Amino acid sequence: MLAFVLLTASVVAGLLAVALGIVAAELLAALAIANHYWRKLSHRFWRRMHYLNFAVWALALGHGLAAGTDSTTPWALALYLVSAGAVVGLTVRRALRSAPLVWAGTAALVAAELVVVLALGPLRHHGTG
Repeated sequence: MLAFVLLTASVVAGLLAVALGIVAAELLAALAIANHYWRKLSHRFWRRMHYLNFAVWALALGHGLAAGTDSTTPWALALYLVSAGAVVGLTVRRALRSAPLVWAGTAALVAAELVVVLALGPLRHHGTG
């Protein structure tokens, strides 16, 4: 019975990881359409749509970490670390424009640590290959 529960949880987690990628791709398509018609949209609507890029990026990162077959390879971890550090660091820097650059660096470091912990811990891919 325990084996069945663990297997079911593993399958559900795998499906969730794939679903993250599907939702990210659909949101990215919606953003591409909105960007194509930006002149016909109100600036306020377009700007709100533009913030969905953060959701697309976060969903794609979660998909890559959880479903990627190369998630634990050094090159993939480096890619995740650099992208997470850059996005979080620059977002924090933008939010705290008057704050010193040290805060953005700290946020980037925390994001990088989170990616490593998730990739090597609970989101580690357990493939059969």
